[in-house]
Amino acid sequence: MLQSIQCLPPEHFPSMAVLLDFVLQVTAFVALIVYDFRRAEDGRIDCVPCARLKSSTVAGDNGGHQRLHFVARYMKDVHGPILGYRPVKFIVIAVFVGLAFASIGYFDDLEKYMKVGPPLYFVVKNFNYSSASENTNQICSINQCNSNSLLNEIARQSLSPETSYIAKPAASWLDDFLIWMSPEAFGCCRKFVNGNYCPPDDQCFLHSDLHNGRPSTTQFREKLPWFLDALPSSDCSKGGKGAYSTSLDHSGYENGIIQASAFRTYHTPLNKQTDYVNSLRAARDFSSQMSKDLQMEIFPYSVFHIFFEQYLSVWKTAIMNICVCLGAVFVVCFVVTSSLWASAIILIVLAMIVLDLMGVMAVLGIQLNAISIVNLVMSIGIAVEFCVHITHAFMIGIGDRENRVRQALSTMGASVFSGITLTKLVGVIVLRFAKSEVFVVYYFQMYLALVLIGFLHGLIFLPVVL
Repeated sequence: MLQSIQCLPPEHFPSMAVLLDFVLQVTAFVALIVYDFRRAEDGRIDCVPCARLKSSTVAGDNGGHQRLHFVARYMKDVHGPILGYRPVKFIVIAVFVGLAFASIGYFDDLEKYMKVGPPLYFVVKNFNYSSASENTNQICSINQCNSNSLLNEIARQSLSPETSYIAKPAASWLDDFLIWMSPEAFGCCRKFVNGNYCPPDDQCFLHSDLHNGRPSTTQFREKLPWFLDALPSSDCSKGGKGAYSTSLDHSGYENGIIQASAFRTYHTPLNKQTDYVNSLRAARDFSSQMSKDLQMEIFPYSVFHIFFEQYLSVWKTAIMNICVCLGAVFVVCFVVTSSLWASAIILIVLAMIVLDLMGVMAVLGIQLNAISIVNLVMSIGIAVEFCVHITHAFMIGIGDRENRVRQALSTMGASVFSGITLTKLVGVIVLRFAKSEVFVVYYFQMYLALVLIGFLHGLIFLPVVL
């Protein structure tokens, strides 16, 4: 239920499912168990309670108890004594602790093969193009533009793509518009005597008078629609139609303010989840710094940002969820057992199970994302079943430590093996045949690893530590 307070949307739905499952287990499930117990006492057939068992079937029931006793005898007479030898204890502790430390190095190795990544847009809000404003020179990258302008800084960032994740300088409608209007581009910005726009193929032109190479507010307002409607041609390649038709928000530009305009560049190749997350973080850091330096509102946008925004803090979210869940389990165990030592043992074993599970994720190439975080947090609740029952049986046992370990293994160890491990294995193996890769990777592989790791820690490592 701790997942319900987190920011990742995929964590909210499992928390509700767990709540409903808990309510059903403490109400309907308990009632059904009582009725099933009464059915068994009354000698009625399972799933067909209207029919009673005959006396000849008693032998079959005894056979079922014999199978259960076989597991219990193995745990008491074979498994427990083997784990009681001092050399075996040292080997078990060394192996499990070594696996826990080896699992800390969580990584993935997906190679990259593309030459260019997705487009990246830097959006400038409330661009003031009036003559009295310096916004034009703060953004453009041609002559007379500021050396630290937005477009110049983007070009500098593209020189270090390994950290900025920017592959090339940005395409600028503002630069092309200023060049399109300049007298040097004599085939571009022209008009008839009556003031209407003159296409490049016609032989009429009248250059606008620019002040220091910059259009006045009136000229900017008049010529901008011409530029955005001009088709590139052999006489003038700077036409904005097509290339920049969707780069500006025209609403209200007559008042000297362009509410939003975008400058397009490209990310470097992004093939790993870490690439997408780091590129988003780098773009946001750059935009934040430029907004501060230029006193303008600038933000980045790319098609994948909306999907990876939540992963900017994915490690922080994962660690916080796991720590809070482990802390909650520790508190509950301490309240139930009244033993700080037993609660600490359970906490350590659960932490090792989570670390080993993350190590398996690294080996299998399972990335850390919202789904895997949910699985890691839920694995703590599932792994408790492999530990807490044996620990409780050990605490209420009689005799020295070795005898209590054997008693715990013969009673709860058999139940953990047959009632938890085997039943979960059967349910998990079915997911192997799912058509969806999501089910195979994030549910079959992770839950199979959890069951095996929990079984090994609960029935081998935990008895040695106890």
